[in-house]
Amino acid sequence: AEDRARLSDIAGAWTLAWLTNLAGSLLAVGLALAAGLAMAGDGAFGAAALKTAHAKGSLDFGTAFASGVLANTLVCLGVWMAW
Repeated sequence: AEDRARLSDIAGAWTLAWLTNLAGSLLAVGLALAAGLAMAGDGAFGAAALKTAHAKGSLDFGTAFASGVLANTLVCLGVWMAW
């Protein structure tokens, strides 16, 4: 048998990665809220976070995709440099 991944294996790995990233991000939000981070600087931190989220959510698909690819390139570069 060839050592090739089946499509179902890949889909399962992507699903697991997506779900664990979602859980981690929700945990981070919960910790930030519990620590009162949204009200830091008389609410300026929370307002800036909302403004950033709105701007990122308003991007068209192509722009968001290109931005994601470039951001991931920087992450990969950082990992490579730390190796």
